[in-house]
Amino acid sequence: MTEELKPRHAVRPAVKALDWRIREDHFRADTPSGVYTVGDAGGGLALVRLADGCSLRCTFDEAKNVCEWHYLSCLEDTPADPWQPIETAPKDGYFFEAWHVIHKCWVSVKFLDTPWNGCELIEKTMTSTWPLAGFSYWKRSTPPPQEKTDE
Repeated sequence: MTEELKPRHAVRPAVKALDWRIREDHFRADTPSGVYTVGDAGGGLALVRLADGCSLRCTFDEAKNVCEWHYLSCLEDTPADPWQPIETAPKDGYFFEAWHVIHKCWVSVKFLDTPWNGCELIEKTMTSTWPLAGFSYWKRSTPPPQEKTDE
């Protein structure tokens, strides 16, 4: 595994969460590695701009988590043990996190039932398809915590 392609954010270190500020039409978090913003993309989606200039659309519920995950991925001392080569990614119809080799960020994807236009993966937002070669490593998504029910 080469260091330049090795995702560094597999385990979240104990770091203070981003300090979000409300601006005129967006949220903003300033960090030593750059500025993160979350604004309205229309249609119930958020436009997220990461500190490295990468941008994406996702739900507002996911937006701040995406930024915090990306910020933590910029930290140098984060181990990457849970990541596995992309060739071993599951084709079971469930989403997983994949490390994009160009954008240097994780993307939540799953395999398409039928490859389309040279792409084998589809993003969780169902708005973008990707070729498998655009990713180097994968890991299972962390499921949301289960709510306790009174039974």
